[in-house]
Amino acid sequence: MSSYSVEGARRFLSEHERIFSNPKIQYFYCEWILLIRVREKQFLLADIHELVHHYPNVYKAFLAIQGSINLPNEKLYPESLQNWINATFRLCLDVLFNENKSNVDALLNYINSGGHYEECVPSYYKLCVEAYKKVSEVCRKYPLGSKEINQIVKYASYLTARGGQSDSDYLAKILKLNTDRLSEHAIKILHLAKKKEGKQLEFKSSFEYDVTSNSKNKNLKYECTKTIAAFLNSQGGTLLVGVNDSGKILGMQKDLSYVDNNHDDFVLKFKDTVLGRLGKGICNLVEWSLVDVGTDLFVLMVDVKPSPFPVWDNRCFFIRNNPSSDRLLNAREYKEYVKTRFLEEFVSEYIGK
Repeated sequence: MSSYSVEGARRFLSEHERIFSNPKIQYFYCEWILLIRVREKQFLLADIHELVHHYPNVYKAFLAIQGSINLPNEKLYPESLQNWINATFRLCLDVLFNENKSNVDALLNYINSGGHYEECVPSYYKLCVEAYKKVSEVCRKYPLGSKEINQIVKYASYLTARGGQSDSDYLAKILKLNTDRLSEHAIKILHLAKKKEGKQLEFKSSFEYDVTSNSKNKNLKYECTKTIAAFLNSQGGTLLVGVNDSGKILGMQKDLSYVDNNHDDFVLKFKDTVLGRLGKGICNLVEWSLVDVGTDLFVLMVDVKPSPFPVWDNRCFFIRNNPSSDRLLNAREYKEYVKTRFLEEFVSEYIGK
């Protein structure tokens, strides 16, 4: 072992120990850059191997890459995998600048059709594949236009086939993203909020808070019971409270403030209001839950099954007509509707034989 080569190895290791001791540098970037540079310094490899245990940060990276140092170039830089990563990166750019269904579908199809590699390829490539698979998961789970898709595609559009420092930061952000942050109910709400109101979907901005007068209006809650009654008397549906007519999620901060932000108390108030107006017989037909849809915004989701019997809301009978809940005022219309809509066993009970 010559003194010249030993000194060269020490300088090499000292330089990289200084770089790798920076906590902002991602671990896989350390491994990747060390792998490339050690391969370039093959003539120092024996000296590096002898001295590396004196440099803890470099030693950790060295242990991870020592099995890859002698990889042939086609495995160190797998061309087909690099091409797949580069093409996926360009498709992510397409979605970032024009998030429409066709662009998202093209990205999903491409991600799910490739990304294959041999186990011996460097970890950087494996992590890129893992990251793009996570992009696919988010794009499948969340609706178009959601901040979740926008965020992860923005990160992914900065990835390339070689591990530059800026790229590794974005790769780390993708890998750290919690794709299960929101519940299934929350994701369902995000999807529904992107749709238009219809026969089985209605939005209400609030429960008792009047957004127009910026004050409490106790009678406003009966707009919710009317909608629920109409769903029960028709084909069922979903009511979202805390979402305005255009689908913007407003949350229910004001309504919750009326019960000192006690969620259990709010749900109990809602339950008492609904059962008080529509009767306890609908208990098994209506489910409600207060759902966190992110950034401390809560939406009340009410899922309603069609009722086998007519349901009255304070002596009023409502049905759904597309995006509205209409009251049947004419006795003849009511009788005809009941005969065609409800089970025969209930017809005589509610309108006579």
